Amino acid sequence: SGGGEGTAAAAGAWTTHPAAVGTSAAACLAAVLSLWKTALTDPGIIPPNPSPDRPPPPPDSRPAGGRIPMGGPLGYRYCQTCNIYRPPRSKHCN
Repeated sequence: SGGGEGTAAAAGAWTTHPAAVGTSAAACLAAVLSLWKTALTDPGIIPPNPSPDRPPPPPDSRPAGGRIPMGGPLGYRYCQTCNIYRPPRSKHCN
């Protein structure tokens, strides 16, 4: 019969090819480095707006002609403590 030997040899050839091994090692290294860079990077802050007047909606929001909605879980929300529109999915003072 002997039909399985050729298939096994062909399968082993691409898994041990230097280009496949090098590409896999480079992708793994890039993933680990990205993970550590993300874990060690400061996310920054959104500074409060000291003005007593409510700021205009962000330029990419729907009221200003953009595509991001106002309110809801995926939209801008107004923060009365900081007097700013919080970006989607952001968390701070409230």
